Amino acid sequence: RFVSLKGNKVNLRRGPGLDHKIDWVYQRKHLPVMIVSEFGHWRKVTDFEGYTGWIYKDLLSGSRYIIVNKEETLLRNKAGFDSLGKAILKREVIGKLIDCEGLWCFIRIKNMRGYVLAKHIWGISKD
Repeated sequence: RFVSLKGNKVNLRRGPGLDHKIDWVYQRKHLPVMIVSEFGHWRKVTDFEGYTGWIYKDLLSGSRYIIVNKEETLLRNKAGFDSLGKAILKREVIGKLIDCEGLWCFIRIKNMRGYVLAKHIWGISKD
């Protein structure tokens, strides 16, 4: 399942515990990660680039966010290829996931809402 980081500084550890080495420090609040395993209060996660490690569960939020995994994608007014674009989203832009249906996901980035192609974002299930 997908979750997001609660804060701007979250440690990714080699194992489930404070005694394990920190491999990475995330500095992006709302970054989506996928939980792949659980051990006590710890969650093994994978990020959009494939890095895997352990994060304490209280540092994760159930709020759903996505990250653009394409060099550029268009944020559109409506779900459809013929819909006008509102903005060009660059790789690694993070947005709040509102809903997905078929090929399209409805997202919010700051004050803008619109539709993006589901295959251009990470943080959603393939089905």
